[in-house]
Amino acid sequence: MKASRTQLFLIFLDQGTPLSRHGVRYHLEKLFGKQEDFECLYPSLTELIRMEVIEEFDIETEGGVDSALYSHAEHGELQFDDFEAVFGIDEVLHLSRGAIAYAIEHTAELTDEAAKLGLPNALQSLISMPIDSTSWTGMPKGFVFSEQAKMQLVRLLDEASQALERSGLSNFEIGQGAAFLKSASILANAPEPPRNEIWSLINKGSAITGLASFFIPIVKFLAGIK
Repeated sequence: MKASRTQLFLIFLDQGTPLSRHGVRYHLEKLFGKQEDFECLYPSLTELIRMEVIEEFDIETEGGVDSALYSHAEHGELQFDDFEAVFGIDEVLHLSRGAIAYAIEHTAELTDEAAKLGLPNALQSLISMPIDSTSWTGMPKGFVFSEQAKMQLVRLLDEASQALERSGLSNFEIGQGAAFLKSASILANAPEPPRNEIWSLINKGSAITGLASFFIPIVKFLAGIK
């Protein structure tokens, strides 16, 4: 059986947490059975990484950048650094900057497949997806942090933080979102804001189940969506 890009994307969307390559295979086996050899699993993952729909995160070299927590069904709240200690892995994969554009472009196919496979979290995310632009292709390469753009970004980050605090979500969920927003705000206030690092933080936050709505206005601003 071929592990398609659609199926792999839906697994990440449904789980809402980083996964190792072994974890991806585990979820495929839960859906289709262990008897399958999942031809094209790794080529399909590689293609999604090339498209920047999924990003590979090296815990050892990048773990200090990200202190946000992730909820695991068996192991509770985990930081990226915990993945190596708990699971014996030092690299994980998660949805990246191209995930929203990919979801928009393939909404019908993804929705049908999520319903067929019985992936409720992915299906709900697709049905309630707040972005309706069909032209979004990611952050424009020519995006420049002018003083006006910096002020707008800082304002949006502050508004997102305030909305998150008033949201009524659990302290754990608020802490998750706040970690990304605070880190992005610090970088946005730098004399020369690091464009790629800010984009990465915002997209990581927007990929976490339950928190996307707080990040969408920032994603849209950085992507140039009116």
